[in-house]
Amino acid sequence: MLLSPVLFRKAADQGYAEAQYWLGTSYEQGEGVPQDYVLAHMWFNLSASNSTGKDQERGVKSRDEVASKMTRSQIAEAQRLDGCSVEREPMRTFVWQNGLCHSSRSGNH
Repeated sequence: MLLSPVLFRKAADQGYAEAQYWLGTSYEQGEGVPQDYVLAHMWFNLSASNSTGKDQERGVKSRDEVASKMTRSQIAEAQRLDGCSVEREPMRTFVWQNGLCHSSRSGNH
């Protein structure tokens, strides 16, 4: 039985890494949604950012596999969509560390 991406979207939007990973897989393979490498990259990156250990490694590996099929501008768009963009949230500071995006509010002590 194919599960609907709609069922996972709310959980993914709330930061649940497993739901984010599942959506990345759905968009990469075009299962239940149109195939979209930009959205797959975005969801895999968010999943990796919200995971640790082997789950994080799995997200990074999947993200990097999708990235190998993408142009530089598509990767930049995926990064913009996943929140690693000053344009999206100008009050946040974004730092790329070990291939993952981490952010914090500017002015926090």
